[in-house]
Amino acid sequence: MLVTLAGCGGEVLLERTTGEGGRREARGTSGTNGPSEAVKGACTAYCNSFSSSCGPVGKCPDRCLEHASYAGPCEVEYLALLTCHASLVKAPPDCRLRGCEAEVEELLACIYPSGPCALRECRRGIGPEPPMSCSVNCGGVTYESICGELGSDYPIDCVCSVDGAIVGECQVLTRTGHFDFDCCSAFFADSEQRR
Repeated sequence: MLVTLAGCGGEVLLERTTGEGGRREARGTSGTNGPSEAVKGACTAYCNSFSSSCGPVGKCPDRCLEHASYAGPCEVEYLALLTCHASLVKAPPDCRLRGCEAEVEELLACIYPSGPCALRECRRGIGPEPPMSCSVNCGGVTYESICGELGSDYPIDCVCSVDGAIVGECQVLTRTGHFDFDCCSAFFADSEQRR
């Protein structure tokens, strides 16, 4: 599975190759107290590290924290990835972050516990379709988030399903919230544990 972490300007290819699993139906809404102080510090370090080598990156801390808020039970894995990325030497003109494959693997194994995963696909809706839908098949299990209604703007509501069974509802705060993973991630990570 390839996913892009675009929270702070540069792109990171995330790849996942392990895991097995199934599905369980559950219903709920996402609730989070926000990222921990450790993750907030890691987002700051990551953004500072990137901008010192590759120039200002705009709303990097906000984007990083938004993604962290979606990690749920995978916050530890997200923290490890941010810490690794902050330690990398980056150089223009490319500025891509490479070298944290183990951390990437751990994060995706947490989010999509049934892996291995195909490419995560997101598409913008046309006409009466929802503005955004993303899905990925991992080990024969389909994880899907369908977000928003026609004409809606951010934040938008998302319905999260595993193999067609609704496992939660949440909100994506901004357009950048659809990159790499979205607010359904915590429900996807939880779905395997609840089976």
